[in-house]
Amino acid sequence: MKTSLYALLGLLAGALLFAGCPPTGDDDDSTVAAADDDDDDDDDDDSAPADDDDAVPGPLELIGSYLDGWGSFHVVTAETWHTGLAPTDSVYLISQYDNDAGWVVAQNGEDNAFFPEAWSRFDWTTVDGQLYFCTTAYDAGTEQAALDADAPDATDPSASGCCGFSWTAMNADQGPLAVNGIYNDGWGTFHAVLQDVWHQGGLNVNRYTLSQYDNDAGYAIAENHADNEFSGGLWSRFDFTSADGAWWYCQSAYDAADEAAALATVAADPADPANAGCGGFSWTSLGADEGFTSLRGTFDDEWGTVHTVTWDQWDQDTNEYFLTIWDTQWAVARNGDSNAFNPGLWSKLHWTTFDDATYYCQTAFDATDVATALAAPDPDYDDLGGAGCGGFAWTNLTP
Repeated sequence: MKTSLYALLGLLAGALLFAGCPPTGDDDDSTVAAADDDDDDDDDDDSAPADDDDAVPGPLELIGSYLDGWGSFHVVTAETWHTGLAPTDSVYLISQYDNDAGWVVAQNGEDNAFFPEAWSRFDWTTVDGQLYFCTTAYDAGTEQAALDADAPDATDPSASGCCGFSWTAMNADQGPLAVNGIYNDGWGTFHAVLQDVWHQGGLNVNRYTLSQYDNDAGYAIAENHADNEFSGGLWSRFDFTSADGAWWYCQSAYDAADEAAALATVAADPADPANAGCGGFSWTSLGADEGFTSLRGTFDDEWGTVHTVTWDQWDQDTNEYFLTIWDTQWAVARNGDSNAFNPGLWSKLHWTTFDDATYYCQTAFDATDVATALAAPDPDYDDLGGAGCGGFAWTNLTP
């Protein structure tokens, strides 16, 4: 089965987040000191005039965007700590923090690849002007268990102290590429703009490998893949801007001899992207971010087939379908070369939900190319149980 390198890198970054620290669990026999008890003699008495237990803490000092020493992005807000990039990103819902002690406690997001809905604790420190963090707990059974995890040793974070390893360095960064997303532009062209590759016309159809970008200036420089339809092996410059609630882009250079030449290309004029500014023409509207396919997971259908759907692949038992273009309720995919039926041809798959149930319909299965599959007639989304799928009922998918 094909595995996306992009997904592997995201999962690796997630795994590195937990390196070193032992499982936290929720161990009642833990030797870690319990949380402060108001019944202790030396507790802060809530009735005391100087009591500050209920004081509102200042804003989280760590708020910002960072790139860590492993190449993974972190975006910290007042409510969340976000690591990695879609579709293999992880989110942690911050419940409490302490700026003075330098820690955050958060619940793992329900869709995280590792330990969903468990609890984590992140500690941070700054030494010699360098910011470091340590994931002290990542699988705690409760918020209190995460809070009670042993604080890491911040004496020499560049070398040790984080569960037997060094802490992870973090540097302030401009953040992920601002125009990241999945789009079908005004000309009907599909774009998958990832952190490292800009795909046009479908996944792995025309690829541009990003070498640098600047969100403030609104550009990205990329090397054209050798197999692209035009100007393979040369360099491109993509200018991008946001206007009227949508992203617009202009490929200001597409055949530059090298990275420096692409970077030196005069930027497109963003003053009026809908009408002018891109080499004498309007910019191209990318439209709204369609997002990665809404249907993801493992399902059984009523015919006994197991479906495994990821962001870029739909497997039906041992038959593989590599997603190339998609929208909110359909995807065009290339049939795997080893499929039992119609290997190497093209399919179009549709899905929808009704009364909390999921259904799918395959309207093309032996198309000769992407365009033919894309032109396949849509099924009837209002006739799931009758003849809405090419004269037959849609197929029910059970998680």
